[in-house]
Amino acid sequence: MADIFISYSSYDREKANTLAKELRTNGYEVWMDNGGIGGAQDWSSEIVEALNKAKTILFLVSKDSVTSHNCAKEIHLASEKHKNILPIVLEDTPLPVLFEYPLAGLQRVHYEHTEAILEAIEILKGGKTVMDAMLSQSRIDDGTIHLAVLPFEDQSPGQDNEWFANGMVDELIDTLGSLEQLKVNPRGDVVYYKKNRPKHDEIASDLKCRYIVEGSVSKSGEKIRIRVLLTDTAEHKQVWSEKYDGTFEDIFDIQESVAKKVAASLTIILTPEEERKIVRKPTENADAYELYLKAFEYIDRSTKSAFANALALYEEAIRLDPLFVEAHLEIANISLWTYRIYTRSSELLDHAREAAEKAKELGGETAEYYWVLSSIARQDGEYESALGFAMKSAEVDPKFSLAYDALGFAYKALGKQAEAVKAWEENVRLRENNKNAHFSLLINLHELGDTEQLLLAADRAVPIFERHIRFNPDDFNARVQLANVLSYAGKDKESVIVADELALVESLDGSAHYNLACVYLTNNSPERGMSHLFHSVAKGFNNIENFRNDPDLAPLRGTAEFEELMKELEERVKSN
Repeated sequence: MADIFISYSSYDREKANTLAKELRTNGYEVWMDNGGIGGAQDWSSEIVEALNKAKTILFLVSKDSVTSHNCAKEIHLASEKHKNILPIVLEDTPLPVLFEYPLAGLQRVHYEHTEAILEAIEILKGGKTVMDAMLSQSRIDDGTIHLAVLPFEDQSPGQDNEWFANGMVDELIDTLGSLEQLKVNPRGDVVYYKKNRPKHDEIASDLKCRYIVEGSVSKSGEKIRIRVLLTDTAEHKQVWSEKYDGTFEDIFDIQESVAKKVAASLTIILTPEEERKIVRKPTENADAYELYLKAFEYIDRSTKSAFANALALYEEAIRLDPLFVEAHLEIANISLWTYRIYTRSSELLDHAREAAEKAKELGGETAEYYWVLSSIARQDGEYESALGFAMKSAEVDPKFSLAYDALGFAYKALGKQAEAVKAWEENVRLRENNKNAHFSLLINLHELGDTEQLLLAADRAVPIFERHIRFNPDDFNARVQLANVLSYAGKDKESVIVADELALVESLDGSAHYNLACVYLTNNSPERGMSHLFHSVAKGFNNIENFRNDPDLAPLRGTAEFEELMKELEERVKSN
């Protein structure tokens, strides 16, 4: 009897047959009902016998299958008999109550990802669930433990201290992420769980982690209360929890205690250098630290006025504590972001340079310091210097992912595309769930013309973007990037569908319009591409280097419309 039983709706028969053929090519025996039994007919004993003898049940999830009575019978029978069930997602669709229980907590694989399906089937053959296998990978051979810090809840009386809750999470992510034995999901991976908190198993499956840190904060005047819990999702148990009461002056002692106790609970022995990182206080001034944390709320908005507000908060923090190294570095970063995105003023670069030098004077030549210098040099057109500073940044801290981002940009500016690809591949390795890291790599592979590697990298990136958009449906910029990624993956039809939906959104910013232009140009629609380039400039997109060098724009260069737009953009850059 067959190894694999495929449960599907007759409306999805073509995809079911394609999957069955692929599985048979890989040596599996597959059973599927090709008779199309109707809902009113008897449920075939042959189906029950095949299901009883199969080792693995593949359920093709679609809007049709989750309303199919026969599929429901098959999945419930499989669940009752403790069969391995692997949901294969044909399309994202809500699960009716009838399917929620038998599919609860199961890892899902998308239909397009054949290798992932084959890997999951092999795991199930070995007697493990996909979840068990994923969790067993959470501590890999080099001793790395995978952990996620979820957003803390603001339980303050007025619920007006979200900045404090977010700041606590950011600091824990930074501190725990600096430990050699820990791999901690970045903030962008966990922000969805601020308003959505499914079961721990689902979170662990989605974030590919085993341990979860979560908690709450409360602040009333100077009094604070912080509660922290550490959960082992594989063992389904709470490993450690503690409640801290004090004032905001105690915040660094509390953060140190939490980091040390998490490490101790995971039997991590800290090196002297890691101990120093945990114990170090960024500032002795609690008010300056409060301003520093509040500034991050503005940075997330990424508007020109929000950057100005964040800069003002950092400047005030420096006034309260001139020795606050991190605040000086953030001033440099904000100045650079404002320069790149909104205002090409040389004063902003000077301000960034002054802040970086002050940070060096106070805190030494850190990886962050060299990264800022590399960014400034690149904006000044000093690409060899930018490369040298980026190399120093990676040398000082090989785990500092942005160093490789800077290396990629520097190599690209010098025309060394192959070296740029290697740098961005390392960036992706260090930030495997970061969509921006993937996007930078894809753009460079596209420009390099490495079609084979581009297809592989794009296929790897698609689920990263789909997951982000599922959690952040109003992130239109990410949707635009997904349209580009689908195009790189050779899925032109899907790419244009996404682009056409976004073209109707009036709130898109200049960068989003630019990327939409690239999608349409790649798909041989020069008129629509030109239209979105006009929109991008009208909405403040000032990256003239992209207009000059991006190969996607080649079909437009030399046309009267494009050259007129270039003239307008060059005048704008000069005036700034």
